Amino acid sequence: GRWRRGQGVAAADPAGEAAETVTRATSFLAIAYLSRTLAPAGMGAVEFGTALFGLVLVLGTGGVEAVFTPAAAREPAAVPSLAGRSVLLSALLFAFVGTGLAASAWCAEVAPDLRMSAPLFAGAALFAPFAMRFAFVAGERAAVLGATNVLGALVFLGLCLVTVRTPDDVTRVGGAWLAAAAHRADVTFA
Repeated sequence: GRWRRGQGVAAADPAGEAAETVTRATSFLAIAYLSRTLAPAGMGAVEFGTALFGLVLVLGTGGVEAVFTPAAAREPAAVPSLAGRSVLLSALLFAFVGTGLAASAWCAEVAPDLRMSAPLFAGAALFAPFAMRFAFVAGERAAVLGATNVLGALVFLGLCLVTVRTPDDVTRVGGAWLAAAAHRADVTFA
């Protein structure tokens, strides 16, 4: 349903609110499990990895969603063309950001855990343009986005529970994050 003045967001989109609640609860369970399983240095590597993911995502998508969402809302038939342009623009931005990060990593001393896991977290951001989030937002299909976020969080939690068993498994967390991002993009791209 559409939001109306005087109506709370949760009342306007109960499915989206439920999806957000489940996603956050699942993420909390994953972090609780990882904090009990990984050593403090390992959790630091995970925190650095998620921060790096966020940085690469913001710099690599560079406002693409903000530019293409209104255009897709005005002209839904243009979504395929906009999708191609958004992926191309994001690819160029990611190439620029990736070059800068690689140069920075080459110049800095990086701990072995970070050297192995950071590229996995950063690489997860590369899947974001393929999720075509702008098209779902423009088409007011937030339920699809909510469902993919829930599924992505469940994939991440499940992979962490199955593959991360000791403090030495910190790199596997990056792999789980990458797989969850790929899964979210795959579900919406399909």
